[in-house]
Amino acid sequence: MKLASNRRLPVLPLLLALVVVAAYATSFRAVFVFDDDKTITDNPRIRRLWPPPDDWRQRRFVVDATFALNYAVGGDNPTDYHLVNLALHLAAALVLYTLASRTLGRPGAPDWMLSRRAELAFFVSALWAAHPLTTSAVTYTCQRYEVMMALFYLLTIYGVARAAAAEGRGRRGWQALAVAACALGMASKEIMVTAPLVALVYDRIFLSGSFRGLFRQRWAMYAGLALTWVLLGVLLATGVPDTLSSADQESPFTRMVRYALTQAGVITHYLRLSFWPHPLCLDYGWPRAETAGQIIPGALAVGGLLAATAVGLIVAPRRAFPGFFFFAVLAPTSSFLPRPDYAFEHRMYLPLTAVVAAAVLAAARACRGLPVRRGPDGNAASLVFRLAAALALAALAATTGRRNTVFHSRQAAWSETLRRCPGNYRVGLAVVDGLLQEGRFAEAETAASRLLGDIEAVLARPGLKHAVAARNPWHYRPAAHDRIGLALLGQGRAEEALPPFERASSRGDDREAAYRLHAALAFRALDRPEEAAAQLERALAVNPDMDRAHALLGAVLSETGAYGPAREHLEMALRLNPGLLFAHVEMAWLLATCPLEELRDPARALRMVNALPVGVRDGSWRASEVAAACHAANGNRGAAADAAARALRLGGARRGEGGAPAVDSGVGTGEPAGPDEKTLRRIEKALDSYR
Repeated sequence: MKLASNRRLPVLPLLLALVVVAAYATSFRAVFVFDDDKTITDNPRIRRLWPPPDDWRQRRFVVDATFALNYAVGGDNPTDYHLVNLALHLAAALVLYTLASRTLGRPGAPDWMLSRRAELAFFVSALWAAHPLTTSAVTYTCQRYEVMMALFYLLTIYGVARAAAAEGRGRRGWQALAVAACALGMASKEIMVTAPLVALVYDRIFLSGSFRGLFRQRWAMYAGLALTWVLLGVLLATGVPDTLSSADQESPFTRMVRYALTQAGVITHYLRLSFWPHPLCLDYGWPRAETAGQIIPGALAVGGLLAATAVGLIVAPRRAFPGFFFFAVLAPTSSFLPRPDYAFEHRMYLPLTAVVAAAVLAAARACRGLPVRRGPDGNAASLVFRLAAALALAALAATTGRRNTVFHSRQAAWSETLRRCPGNYRVGLAVVDGLLQEGRFAEAETAASRLLGDIEAVLARPGLKHAVAARNPWHYRPAAHDRIGLALLGQGRAEEALPPFERASSRGDDREAAYRLHAALAFRALDRPEEAAAQLERALAVNPDMDRAHALLGAVLSETGAYGPAREHLEMALRLNPGLLFAHVEMAWLLATCPLEELRDPARALRMVNALPVGVRDGSWRASEVAAACHAANGNRGAAADAAARALRLGGARRGEGGAPAVDSGVGTGEPAGPDEKTLRRIEKALDSYR
């Protein structure tokens, strides 16, 4: 079949969809990792669709709304989130295909390009969509921010392209699409800031003869695109700012210069991965470039590319546009504006389109010069190009499928990342957290102690003034102490866990509230409720909106007989997080068993228990015990006896070996290992509070 025109190639979009699905078929078994916890599983802002949260005008609220929709449909089921991510990735690929086809078919393009524009556009979009570099944005669930921003970025340029060719109402409609897509992109991720400028340059190079002409014809559209910068400014002003998470003692100018010099090496690394995507790394913790050997090679390479792009925009703008697009999209994260981390692969998600487009067009031109070319259309040379592109596509898709399997396990993801980038404290801490969540407490203690030793060794070096976020010893030392305490707590050594918790919380870390909550768990396990309450009150002084601290303090106060304050804290926990199961269980217990008549409400207590998920109500001894009390308070003796028997059975079955508890995700902040003895509180869900 001769691939010549769009009319004869309606199958290519379908083939593109098949390629994307095939490459990402292995992503549906991926689990939540790293920032997925704070973005999805521990994010109360996505727990409801309507009414929206009071702070819905935060940055990136458009993507947060899609997470809320995911949660409303499927809760915390990762497969649902991956399905949406893949659909968005496919949509971006289809927009790229359409945009590339239209751009390659512009007036004045070479005849060979016009006749093969659909074929070339297909390979550009397919090679990009199947590239392993895109997994860090598509399979890493919370990076939906990057995917949606890219989708809206491409839609903005596509709207500009269609508006230039349309007339009347059609033109106004495409202009409105461009402005709307740009606004949605600004509310998806801040990297969208360069989109109006890139759209303007695209218009000037491919669609208009002069800036005067394009402004005369489309001034209203560009005014609308410029106004989206105002929207972004408002979102940045009202949102939570990013922090550099380090103890830098350098001036802002020095940090900017150092950041720019380091980015030269980062960009060359990105380009290498574009052509040879191995090895990939989820979290580099990229160190700052300090020596001439680390700075000069990358600076020469990137400086040469920038110079070539600048000259090309003057002498051959159409060929130089991919370079301009690449640097423009990377500019917010890979120029001189310091970010907490120097390098993340998901930042290449959209810039990769320019690299792929340039490579495909260069390969097509090179094949036209091969001696195998026959006839005016170069059919044999075209066949060589198609074969080479198809082989590259198959190799990339297969590599992407394998790369997705790394996300099938938290521990596998972080262990592999730590092997790639030793010295990354953030990843080392994630490995410890994985061991804790799997109940491998002795191994977690060893790993956390080793991490702390590495951190102390770095801090002992004289003259340390700067550390990138992932390798910041000041930030991760308190966390390492905290994880040692949790590992000891999990082994039934609550008394030994107290000093590490105290060292963690005494350093003024921004996670002090979480560390004090963990100390309260240890005090409660030691049957010292007054000290547990004191820790929780200090935690709430740091973070008054910490739902788990309110819930646990309510439970502790209930045990000491302070029923009124206990109910107030439990009510506050439920207001802050209506889905916090531990708060539901402890509130039901208080309402069913409180000796104060004015605080008792057996009917509400029973409703709360019946509303618990079946897996919690019938699979947690504490929830079963509370259910027994609620049924008894309402006169349901048979149901109370059944629930009490289930609580005894579950409590006996779930005692850990040697008195240590097994991790249980049933209730939340933790439950004793049995109803007839004091033991440690389960800690799995408590881990969520400091992510």
